[in-house]
Amino acid sequence: AEYMGTLENTLTDASCAALENVCTAEWCAEQRALSCTKMHPCGHPCMGVRDEAECMPCLHKCGAGATSPIKQEAEDMCVVCWDALSAQPCVLLECGHVFHYNCARRLVERRWNGPRITFGFLNCPLCHLQMRCKTLAPVLDPLLELQENVRSKALLRIQYMSLDKADEVTKEGGRFFGDLVGYAMDRLSYYLCHKCSEPYFGGEHRCDLEADAGADFDPQELVCGSCSDVAGVTSCPKHGNQFVEFKCRYCCSVAIWFCFGTTHFCDPCHN
Repeated sequence: AEYMGTLENTLTDASCAALENVCTAEWCAEQRALSCTKMHPCGHPCMGVRDEAECMPCLHKCGAGATSPIKQEAEDMCVVCWDALSAQPCVLLECGHVFHYNCARRLVERRWNGPRITFGFLNCPLCHLQMRCKTLAPVLDPLLELQENVRSKALLRIQYMSLDKADEVTKEGGRFFGDLVGYAMDRLSYYLCHKCSEPYFGGEHRCDLEADAGADFDPQELVCGSCSDVAGVTSCPKHGNQFVEFKCRYCCSVAIWFCFGTTHFCDPCHN
């Protein structure tokens, strides 16, 4: 493996020739502990993650040629960190693109920028298809469930607002022609409640683009209507607290922020 060092003090691993003579530097030792110990029949190391259910094909494409599901090779760069793929243990996404395991995991764990929930970070950086990978499932699956939750709420909301017949969705050439869910996700804003960790509706995303773009914010001030019920509103007998919303104290727009334990703000007034 490329992360083998050339220092005099080295570690050895009898279970895999590729992991012999790895230097004792902390970073190198971490990569060694993470690396798969298996060898391909061609003699190349797996280059995947230790104990994963199924090893990915050889990154050198030995004997596979055009039939290999992998769209990169060992000496290609990981487009996240711009180091060679062979420098660290890798994961193969279902789309065929390969990234360092640690790089792909960090992309997912960092999630979205700013307070508004978005899911672009779940897409492959190269082809923009949604990332799917069994090795990353522990960090991917909870966010895919959140995405489905937000999508279902956005679809219900856009229909409730009678916007499901908008020209952008129904007319050919429209930006979201035939894609009502995509239209709902683009037009509406959802935020993650700090108290119950459930997504909640925060109004339309038309005038707040600059405010949402990575601005500093306090996650503790993002509280859904159910968790910020300072007025003692009784739950709906049919829907419970799912659709409880508050208006901004200053302009009567739908509130997104709940501050000081007492006050609801829309995004512009909060800023």
